[in-house]
Amino acid sequence: MGRRKRSSRLVPLLLTLIVLAIGFTLYAGWQTTTIIADTTAPVFLESTTCGYVSWKPGGYAFMGRTGLPVIVYIRENIGLKEVKAKLCTESDFFLALKELQEITLEPVTAESFKAVTIPTPWGIPIIIPTSPQELVKVVGVLPGLVVIASGQYGGGSIPSSEELEKWQLYVYGGVFTCPVEANKRYIVIYRAVDVAGNVRELRKELIPTYLTGYVTINGRKVGASDVITVQTLKLDIRFYAEREDIVFKVYGRMNGKEFEMKHQSPTLQQSYWQYIVDLPGDGRYVFEIRVVDKAGVDIQFASFTLDAFGFQTGEAVTYALAATFGIAIAAGFYIMHRRRRSR
Repeated sequence: MGRRKRSSRLVPLLLTLIVLAIGFTLYAGWQTTTIIADTTAPVFLESTTCGYVSWKPGGYAFMGRTGLPVIVYIRENIGLKEVKAKLCTESDFFLALKELQEITLEPVTAESFKAVTIPTPWGIPIIIPTSPQELVKVVGVLPGLVVIASGQYGGGSIPSSEELEKWQLYVYGGVFTCPVEANKRYIVIYRAVDVAGNVRELRKELIPTYLTGYVTINGRKVGASDVITVQTLKLDIRFYAEREDIVFKVYGRMNGKEFEMKHQSPTLQQSYWQYIVDLPGDGRYVFEIRVVDKAGVDIQFASFTLDAFGFQTGEAVTYALAATFGIAIAAGFYIMHRRRRSR
């Protein structure tokens, strides 16, 4: 009987302890629960890889892969969960897109940039970027200020640039390893998802740009260590591009002074960029011909030194030319050769 009374007294005590334990657990759980209210999707910046980008057969090495690199700049107020990129071509079937490859982009680190090497098609490596600022010169993007990219879909309204300045900047990158053709128009679709599940997409054109061409002096194609003889101080310098639609600008320098080469479109002939100069007389002239493609890459297509002598006697003059072609973003090398005719 005594045991029953003690047991009956313990029951209310146990119930009280259980209620207190449950209450404490709920209270502690409430204290550590964070509620995230986010209805705004990530926003892509204009500096994201799109449009004309530098390309070479075989692609570039970046983030442990070789192919067509892309970099995405995103502003997000809470945090990113996932960023993907899809490379497509346009199909003839009701303007549908044909997917070539979809990749998951990863955060870009300093180590990613240090791994990049940019060789030329002639096998001469010309730059090893060691910072994001160096790489963006190659892939055709600039982080710059907050400029909102056009062509974004979903995710609701986009805040102002002033508001986006307060958001965290995220830089993601990846490499398309599928076969890519130079100077062909592709469609790239970027997709960003934040931690709250908000989604926004960016659809842009992507044109891997590979510029080829040659330079002529007075109608003769300039090759490596060529020797050209002319009988005039008037030089007709021309640049012919294999694909002129990817050329943005052609210019040159004579003894350090810059000149512009103007585009010419003769009837029934190949178009070209031209610069005509009348040399002032005997002397040494250093020329450099450069081409800027629509990816923003400045390419040196020819550099040569010219020694002009003998015009006082009316004799023919020999021009010693040394040209180097297609060496992007690098100083030109020239070979000087002087040839004078004896009187």
